[in-house]
Amino acid sequence: MYILVLLYFSLRSFFILPNGFMQIFDLFFILNFFLYILKRKKISSEEIRCLTPFVLFIGIVCIVNIMWSIYDESFSYLKSIIFYFYNLFFVLVNLRLFLENGPLYRKYLDKAVLINLVINLVLLTLGLGRQWQGRSYLYFGDPNQMSYFYVSTILISNLLNLKNKNIISILSLLLIIMTSSRSGLLVISSYYILLIIKSRNSLIKKIQTKNLKKIIVTIFIFISFLTIYHQEINEQLAFTISRFGESGDDDTLFSRGWDRIYFYPKYVILGSGEGGYEDGQKFSKSVFHSTLETHSTWANIILSYGVLGSFLFLNIIYKFLKYRDWYLYFIPLFLNGLSKVDTRQTTFWFIIILMIYFSKNNNQKEKIQ
Repeated sequence: MYILVLLYFSLRSFFILPNGFMQIFDLFFILNFFLYILKRKKISSEEIRCLTPFVLFIGIVCIVNIMWSIYDESFSYLKSIIFYFYNLFFVLVNLRLFLENGPLYRKYLDKAVLINLVINLVLLTLGLGRQWQGRSYLYFGDPNQMSYFYVSTILISNLLNLKNKNIISILSLLLIIMTSSRSGLLVISSYYILLIIKSRNSLIKKIQTKNLKKIIVTIFIFISFLTIYHQEINEQLAFTISRFGESGDDDTLFSRGWDRIYFYPKYVILGSGEGGYEDGQKFSKSVFHSTLETHSTWANIILSYGVLGSFLFLNIIYKFLKYRDWYLYFIPLFLNGLSKVDTRQTTFWFIIILMIYFSKNNNQKEKIQ
């Protein structure tokens, strides 16, 4: 099963079919899920504690989307349910593997991420992959998807304290820059600012003989990649900075769907479901008067699932607040969620479930430091 984790994350960046369709790497997870079922092990109390808030939220997701699917005569709402269940099964399998043998899981995940990064850096060096309006995204579905995956990679590698987390962070940051993603750079910058603030009193202590070798190797790798890719980095950073100066209509929070909370308050209470755009409008009455779905994690939850759904999602957040470093990982997720829909990303839920686990096992987090 751990080999399948390695294969899944190693190939996680290759989207052969359009977004929303099953990809090759999904097959490795599905096989892992079947193996999980065949083992017929009882779900532990720790798994129940970590996953119950997510299961409750999925309950309201199912109710709201099924109701709107019937009312609107659209199957697109049911597709949203499938995404949530896929993510539930993903975190269930990976949490089980982590709980059964944490060191082995971290070892395979560490290798998988490094393999993924090396493959994509080779592709980048060879000039392969896809581009959109000057933004590279290799073989991901789109630039923002690539950026988010490597932001998540940095967060997960540090959350689980993977052996090569510093190398992973450097290489991931390089790939984030190549996407020219404004949100990606802002989000990962917020993480490192928070990390520096948190660690400011211990930075000097860490520069000791036992850590000196790691620090030198990390600096050497960082300088090496700056030297190799300095032209590409300069071009993409300049392009990204120029994008911050753009003032397009799709660059505001209102254009991402936040204005719908004000104009359609009844859906803040009742929920409007997550779907119904396949015919170019929202519902048969086109209440949102737009062909675009709400493009924000938080606005989407509020508008799609109403008061009850929002409350159940807040309950998920509440469950990890006892984890002492929750702000390091949640604030970047929160900032990205202002203008992106992240709830369909497996890594989004994996980070949250890990924080819920560590909220009761802070001592266990210290053991893997």
